[in-house]
Amino acid sequence: MDRKNDLTYHDRTLFDERMAIMVTDYVNIIKRLIKLANDNKIRKDLVENILQMQALSRNFMTGKHFTYADLVQYMVSVDFVVRIERKNDTHTIANKILDFSNTTIRQLIEDGYEEALDQGTKILQQWDSERHREINK
Repeated sequence: MDRKNDLTYHDRTLFDERMAIMVTDYVNIIKRLIKLANDNKIRKDLVENILQMQALSRNFMTGKHFTYADLVQYMVSVDFVVRIERKNDTHTIANKILDFSNTTIRQLIEDGYEEALDQGTKILQQWDSERHREINK
């Protein structure tokens, strides 16, 4: 089996996370280059001409192409990624996956809420602790 073509859910998730962070890096460097151009008195129209060029990306709703300026202006920055994973259910039995009863669905939602809250709290506490150490260096 060719491993390159056999991407698991975990591999795809890591790829998505890395791509989101890389796009943020690209937007940040573009903003710094624009600031560098402005600080060094590069003619604004030269920078603006580049920013008004059509990008390959399209708006998902309208299908209209973005400009480079749109990408910089409307891009969401990703500074921190949290992956919440579902714990194994100790009450799971064979074929329970086909149970769409109101009770089961409500229990799954409640379990998911509790797991996300628990894992998210631990992750944010660790992140706060790391940020506090960085600030106090």
